Amino acid sequence: MAETARTLRLIADLRAAGLLEGVEITSGYRDATLNRCEGGSSHSRHMSGGAYDFDLARDADTQALCDFWRRRGPASGFGLGFYDARHLHIDTAGFRTWGEDYT
Repeated sequence: MAETARTLRLIADLRAAGLLEGVEITSGYRDATLNRCEGGSSHSRHMSGGAYDFDLARDADTQALCDFWRRRGPASGFGLGFYDARHLHIDTAGFRTWGEDYT
């Protein structure tokens, strides 16, 4: 539960900063069966409720989101992963990023 609360606080901070305008949450908590079905890692943070996936608005400012991650990520353990330009993963499992171009 603590992991969920920490991640939801981060998401609230991102919303307050205007960085999640027009997003759609596409995945949150997953039990082990759903996580396997989704192709998630056996150590997925989704299974503890500490990870969320989003579809960004077409005009989302991903540079501002990355800047926020660089500024606030180390202190909050903000993990930011891009599946592609409009689909991302946010968790608080450690300061890291991933994606096609690692930006």
